[in-house]
Amino acid sequence: MISVTSSLCEQCAPDTTVAMHTVIRLLLLVGAAFGCSEPVELGTSTTCAAAPPPCHRTQQASGAEVCSFKPIEDGASCSSTKGVCTGGACVWSGERLKWALVPGGQFEMGCFEATKNTCSGNGIPQHRVEITSSFWMGVTEVTAAQYLSCVKNGPCVAPKAMTEGADYGVPEGTNWGVVARLQHPMNGITWAQALAYCGWVGGTLPTEAQWELAARGRCTENGDGQSCGAKMRTYPWGDTEPICNVHGVFLDHEAGCGGKTTQPVATASLAGRGPYGHYDLLGNVAEYLLDYWGGEIYDEASTLLRDPVNKTPLDGRSVRGGAFANPAEILSSSHRTFFELDGQHVAVGFRCVRSTD
Repeated sequence: MISVTSSLCEQCAPDTTVAMHTVIRLLLLVGAAFGCSEPVELGTSTTCAAAPPPCHRTQQASGAEVCSFKPIEDGASCSSTKGVCTGGACVWSGERLKWALVPGGQFEMGCFEATKNTCSGNGIPQHRVEITSSFWMGVTEVTAAQYLSCVKNGPCVAPKAMTEGADYGVPEGTNWGVVARLQHPMNGITWAQALAYCGWVGGTLPTEAQWELAARGRCTENGDGQSCGAKMRTYPWGDTEPICNVHGVFLDHEAGCGGKTTQPVATASLAGRGPYGHYDLLGNVAEYLLDYWGGEIYDEASTLLRDPVNKTPLDGRSVRGGAFANPAEILSSSHRTFFELDGQHVAVGFRCVRSTD
């Protein structure tokens, strides 16, 4: 279960120092839109034949067989009829949220045990998965302000009061009802309450496979379209070890990078975006998923799984991403854990997905 005892490539801050991050963070807070203006290339393809990721084009060096992906200029349209390229991501503002497009395709799900030192028992063995359709995924975790709007105007209900947050430096228990935390991720709600919100915005919760694809990218974005197992990125931004307040919000001497709580979404993870432009995939709050938990389910994986989701009723639902109270050691994109069905926790929140239809 989730423990609280103890996130595109590096596109926004090539010099990942806290000082540089502070300057960038201030720029965001005074009005810059989500997305970076100077994203770096995502990866390479050995054949140059693979379709590029959203808002990128394939560029081949003269006389070389290896291609790189270069971002298309901001403002270009993407995803057929909706979506605009922003910092190398295909972003759409609609249905009450800001969404970034995740392209369908194949990737190696789970940890490559032979070379990675961050594998957990539930994240192995690695296996090939295909998500057959592209989908929209929330650029950020759902905020307290967004959830409040659903309570006032939709089917959502206010969460039950809880006091456990005081144990983690969150005296109010959750971010619910705290004016100063309206832009923090919504936490302390049940899985069913999270699902109800996602339904209100025309979507649902991500499956484990959808979430991991968004956090790691397809084989296309990991350097090899055929055999990418060892090359799958460890973290959403690549393989660089996590730095608090640069890549995300986690336990660094104290919870929340010393702040002892969550932080406003998309402000402490500017260098930690996933390959398709999503923030806070690792840290801040762990995220509810659609799947029932299956600790040994990877052992049953076939050669290729298409759109997998565990529908076998068990005692909990899968959660991913770690939280402000988790140490960096478990913050990898393949790390798996769960939370009880009807539980609430200050370290658990959510984001939504929806189809492109």
